[in-house]
Amino acid sequence: MTDLPLQNEKTYDSVFWTGVVKMTQFLVPLINEAFGEKFTEAAKVVLKPGKQVTESVDGAFEQGEVDTLAEVSEDFGELVVKNIQAKEDGDLAIRIAEYGAAYAYSNVKWTDNGAEMTIPHAAVIFLRSRESTSDNYTIKVNYPGGSVEYKAPVIKIRDYTIDDIFQKHLLLLLPFFPFLYENELEEMDKDADKINDLHKVLDDVNHRLDEMVTNGDILESNKHHLIDWTQRVFDKLTVRYENVQKGVDEIMGGYILHTRTDDIIEQGIEQGIEQGISQGHREDAIRMSEDGLPPEKIAQYVGEDVSTVKEWLSSSLVMA
Repeated sequence: MTDLPLQNEKTYDSVFWTGVVKMTQFLVPLINEAFGEKFTEAAKVVLKPGKQVTESVDGAFEQGEVDTLAEVSEDFGELVVKNIQAKEDGDLAIRIAEYGAAYAYSNVKWTDNGAEMTIPHAAVIFLRSRESTSDNYTIKVNYPGGSVEYKAPVIKIRDYTIDDIFQKHLLLLLPFFPFLYENELEEMDKDADKINDLHKVLDDVNHRLDEMVTNGDILESNKHHLIDWTQRVFDKLTVRYENVQKGVDEIMGGYILHTRTDDIIEQGIEQGIEQGISQGHREDAIRMSEDGLPPEKIAQYVGEDVSTVKEWLSSSLVMA
C-alpha cells in the first residue's frame, strides 16, 4: 500500500503527485495530449521542486498544495501542471501566472544588460467541468513595452473514456476515471445491478492492466499502484454511498491482493501437479507392461490415450 492518507482532503492532489513521482515517464503522453506534442519514449523527464513543493532528506517530495514541475529534454523546456482542480474557480488564471512567475524568478539568468526570465509551459487538469468549460486558460500580461499572452491548455476528465485513457497511454489520469460515474452514484447506491455493471468496468480495467504487464508496457508495481490509487479516489467520491463503496472496495481489494505474480505462482503449482500426475501414470503404465498387460488395457486403467501409453513404453525400452 502507498502512504497516502485515505480520506485526506488533498486526496486527489496526493494521488496525482504520487503518480508523477513513482511513474515520472508517464508524464510524456500527458504532455503530448495537452500540448499537441510528439515526444518519444526516449524523452527525458526530470522532476523539480515546484512553488509549494519541497524535497525532504530521503529524496521524497513533501505533500502540500501541489503543482507538478518537470523539465522535458527534447527541446520543450519546463512545464507546470497545475495541481489537480476538483472544479473551476475564478482565481485559477491568476495562480497559473503566479506559479509561472515564481519559477521564472527563482531561475533568473543575469546578463550584462539586466536579467532574463523564462516562463514555463502550463496546463490544468479538471476532474469536474461543464460543457462551457474553456479548453484553454489565457494569461495576458501587459508591460510598458507591450503585451505577452500565453495559453494554458485544460484537460477535462469528462472528455476521456476508459478506452481513450488506455489507447493514449494516459495512465496518470486512470485513477480519476471514477469521476465519469460521479453523477450516477446516488442512483447506483440503490441498485445492485448498477453496482454489478460497475464491477464489470473494474474487471475490464484490471484485465487491461494485466495485458500491459504481460506485454512489458508497465511494471507489476505500476499496476498495483494504479489500482490502489483508483480505489482511493473511489473511496473519496463514494463516502456518502455505502453500498457503492463496499462493492468497489471488495472487488478492488481483491485485485491488489491477487496480482499477476500470484497467477504465475498458481500456474506453476498447477503445472507441477499435472506433471506429477502424468509422471505417476507413466510409471504405472511401465509396471503394468512388465506384468504383461497390452497397451490398450493399460490405457484404460491409467486414463490416457493408447498412443501416449505406447510412447511411454517405447521410450522405456519395454516394448520390442
